[in-house]
Amino acid sequence: MTIDGETMVVARAGGVRELDRRTSDGIDVSLLWHPQINSVTLAVHDERDGHRLEFEVDPADALRAFHHPYAYAPRRRPTRALTHTPQPQRRTP
Repeated sequence: MTIDGETMVVARAGGVRELDRRTSDGIDVSLLWHPQINSVTLAVHDERDGHRLEFEVDPADALRAFHHPYAYAPRRRPTRALTHTPQPQRRTP
């Protein structure tokens, strides 16, 4: 978070620190640092449909991920397994 050109770190519950936050077109993005485990995550909240996700990012990619969170979000796995339709067996006379 930046105020008058100075960087401000906001502490959250559990020692998590909010390094930056932005909102654009109803999507709220927070860049979070977890000092106990030294990891960085992005929290994304789409205020239009209520969808939320949080995922870990490589610290080297944190700023790029903050500006382009969906490009760094983990890909969803299919919710249903693909089914295989067996081919009919040929009968030999």
